[in-house]
Amino acid sequence: MDSSDVIDKFKNSFKEESIENVSDIEQALLSLEVSSDQDIINSIFRNLHTIKGSSGMFGFNFTASLVHEIETVLDVVKDGRAIFNQAAIDATLMSVDFIRELIEGDEAISEIDFNKRKQVLVNEIKKILETSNVKGDFQEALKNDFSKSGNSSVLEEVARVDPDNKFDDEALRSEFKSYKILFSPAKGILFHGHKPINLLSKLINLGNGYVRAKVDNIPDLELISPDNVYVDWEIILNTEESRESIEDIFVFLDSQSKIDIQELDKCFESDKGDNAGLKNFNLLGLDRNAKDLANSSLKKSDFVEKSFSSGDKNKFNVQDDTVRSKVNIASIKVDSKKLDHLVNLVGELVTIQSKLSKEAENRSSNVLNSISAEFSLLINELRDYTTGLRTVPIEILFVKFQRIVKDLSANLGKSILYHAYGGDTVLDKSIIEKLNEPLVHLIRNSIDHGIESSEERERLGKDPKGIIKLSAFQSGDSVIVAIEDDGRGLDKDKILKKAIERNIVSDSSAKTLSNIDVYNLIFEPGFSTASSITDISGRGVGMDVVKKQVESLRGNVVLESELGKYTRIKLIFPLTLAIIEGWLVRVKNEHFIVPLSNVESCLESNNLISQIDGVETKSNVMNYRGSMISFIRLREFFQVSDEKSFNEQVVVVNTNSGKMGIVVDEVLGQHQTVIKALGKIYSRVEGVSGATILGDGSLALVVDIDAITKLIR
Repeated sequence: MDSSDVIDKFKNSFKEESIENVSDIEQALLSLEVSSDQDIINSIFRNLHTIKGSSGMFGFNFTASLVHEIETVLDVVKDGRAIFNQAAIDATLMSVDFIRELIEGDEAISEIDFNKRKQVLVNEIKKILETSNVKGDFQEALKNDFSKSGNSSVLEEVARVDPDNKFDDEALRSEFKSYKILFSPAKGILFHGHKPINLLSKLINLGNGYVRAKVDNIPDLELISPDNVYVDWEIILNTEESRESIEDIFVFLDSQSKIDIQELDKCFESDKGDNAGLKNFNLLGLDRNAKDLANSSLKKSDFVEKSFSSGDKNKFNVQDDTVRSKVNIASIKVDSKKLDHLVNLVGELVTIQSKLSKEAENRSSNVLNSISAEFSLLINELRDYTTGLRTVPIEILFVKFQRIVKDLSANLGKSILYHAYGGDTVLDKSIIEKLNEPLVHLIRNSIDHGIESSEERERLGKDPKGIIKLSAFQSGDSVIVAIEDDGRGLDKDKILKKAIERNIVSDSSAKTLSNIDVYNLIFEPGFSTASSITDISGRGVGMDVVKKQVESLRGNVVLESELGKYTRIKLIFPLTLAIIEGWLVRVKNEHFIVPLSNVESCLESNNLISQIDGVETKSNVMNYRGSMISFIRLREFFQVSDEKSFNEQVVVVNTNSGKMGIVVDEVLGQHQTVIKALGKIYSRVEGVSGATILGDGSLALVVDIDAITKLIR
């Protein structure tokens, strides 16, 4: 490796690390929208300083110059002389976009153009910060003090600012309101994808106060189920936000969860006079310091109390994935190609282990069987750890989408809240890398077509603020990524009308389509129900691309909707692309793998129907648990043989269009193996997504269930 190769290698490392720093700055700026924590501001400066230092070393002089200018104008925020208001955050985000553009594009810009853009961006930030100077502004200074004060009570802060208590308590009351919130989650709240800890985290971001966990309902140890929640919560919250903002946090909970929100501001109304506010704060016990208040509460109740404030979130270890601070983890970076090669080698070991097990079985050797069993345990553990190395948290995408929702909703003049859950859910890095584009399109669709304008939502009796929820969770060997909005929902009649107009379906067949089939029509090429084309969406070139990209990752798309209420799109992926679990089946002398993620059950073929009312029918239908579903014989689909088997078995699978039967000669059992691509020559073979080598050295094709379903329909 010559010197130029070494320089290029380190330059690429610099670009990767700098883009990570840029993403951290972007995340921190978005966090400032809900919390003015000084630690967040400090993290912005740390990342800026890191980028500036590295940029100079690798000749990115424009980048170093821009970052230096940004640091200079932001010093007034770091020193507490100005406040990071919304306008300042937006302007700084635009500058961060320019930093990213410079690094990713290797500073492919002329000096004149660079200087022009730099001055415009820096001057905009400077102008905004000058208007937010806090000198002489008591109310802003008071708010700033609160954000820096950690666990101090409201009255402690007043006493520190105005020790003689000669202040306008009306001004204080106009800034903050106090609420008592009783939160009794349903026992099965976790089953619905909600975590109480995340909801409490959101409350933290609204202000300061304390949380108590009521443990009365926890049963005896032998009766506890890990899937249930037995704890109720009492929250005392001091906030500038409205009651509606608190209610929005619990908007997606089901009716079995109980929420009671009481406003405590009446405590101010019982006394009159110069110090009325102080006297009534005394009634609440807020004149004592936080330590005394906590000790008193522990003595007088059976609650477990935990103080928290917007300025000291580390003492209450909960987080909403929408805004998450960076966690320092001891780690090393490894070239992804090396990881891929390692996974391939482990895959070869899995194949060899399968051959060894087969040989041990054939020889009926106890010694060989024992060795094979031990080898199998080690290989399985090595396989799990190795495939885990390929997985990364989906959080890296979630943070980016927060910015997209913010920018697009502002562009369209809509008020939209963005909630993200399950950011710590991991997916194969190959899926993460290719998932960005389809998710961006789905989010843009939700913002443009799904969420109504604030005026329209008010007319419909909805909250003026729409909600887009992005979530991820693991279910078995699959990961489900869901995008949901509380907007218009899908209009079945409108979709059918458009599909008939475009000759996608006929009038007669349209009447027989289920809701799922109708909704899936939006994935047809060129299909769109948008009344007008915008620069965001509406051209009908996106949803079919989304589905193809998801399916290329061995994923499925499931669409759910209710007119006027919501639309939910689930993207279901395997945990890893390297190894597949499925049912090994035989058709004559050929073997196939049916992916386990699709399989619902296996049964004998005595439910297949060849006659209806005594008349021969060409329709392949079967009776499955009281319902009629279609089936297909793999023998016929892959043209394995014209001979008919008399002892057929059926694998019932779930597809995008419902359940379907796959008829085979024999189901051999569950099988885990490494999946291999077919290569360019066979990549277009329909109904097959890959291949694998069995223990005896023979080849088995991996069946693409959704592709087969589409072909036979």
